Amino acid sequence: MRKKSVFTLTLLFLLGLVFIIPAKPASLQTSIIPDNARWVIHFDVQKFTSTRFCELLKQDEAIGLEKKTLKISKMFKFDPLKDIMGITVFGAGKGKKNTVVCLSGNFNKDHLLILLNMNVDHREIPYGKYTIHNWHRSQFGTFANDHLVVIANNESVLKNVLDVIAGKKKNIGASNLMPHLRGIPKDAFLRAVIDNISYLLGADDVSTILKKTGMAFFIAMERNQNLTMKLKLTTDSPETAKNIQQIVTGFLALAKLKQNQGEIDPKLKLLDDLKVRLEGNIVQIELTHPSKDLVKMFSHSKGHFDIFD
Repeated sequence: MRKKSVFTLTLLFLLGLVFIIPAKPASLQTSIIPDNARWVIHFDVQKFTSTRFCELLKQDEAIGLEKKTLKISKMFKFDPLKDIMGITVFGAGKGKKNTVVCLSGNFNKDHLLILLNMNVDHREIPYGKYTIHNWHRSQFGTFANDHLVVIANNESVLKNVLDVIAGKKKNIGASNLMPHLRGIPKDAFLRAVIDNISYLLGADDVSTILKKTGMAFFIAMERNQNLTMKLKLTTDSPETAKNIQQIVTGFLALAKLKQNQGEIDPKLKLLDDLKVRLEGNIVQIELTHPSKDLVKMFSHSKGHFDIFD
């Protein structure tokens, strides 16, 4: 197994989720998610923009968050930090063709339609009371209502979501993912639930140990100006859970060993704050670290955060 295959890549992915389109969302709307969804990510940036972490990100010129949001504002005629009220991403299977992005908020619908009509490939597809817009071959989107935009890479997937929104098909309310989504702390700005990691990643994309994992659950929140991230992995047995714990702790020890000479890398403090716990066949990885120090790490790394460098 490559040394970065579990811990580093997982941490990079989880930290990277924080930088999904900056926005100001509302709470998760489960009524828009089909009952066959196998993974859900929701970013509540109303909570995110109220954190010290976000405030420091906006102040840091090296990260350039303000410039990025200004570029979006100029192009689409709405402020992503103020006007978007929710970002929910979900899918019923692997790959982009099964992925759906729902944006709720206050949009400049007339301007967006002008942009669509400027595309030579743009066409309109009537679907009940909705109008589906198709552009760039496999990109489909619609205004489900004046405050909800749904985007997908597959026409039938998009239509399925619209049927759920219209009440013609079941939503995720009775899914086995719901208990995990409901159990989220109120101050969490990011949540993600996956019913089976090994299935979604595919046999060729996961290590032997990850093939034995199933449901995963992740949250991110800030308390007392400390950013906390929690990852919970369900495995096939307590033995597999213990093996994962040993792999992660081994990587941590190796990273610290590489830094035992010269100036201490500030990223080591991050390693000191990483905790790994076992509960039967469940592995819990938790990181709590001062928001200001995390922003400094992102700023100095210039977008490349790797504790094993």
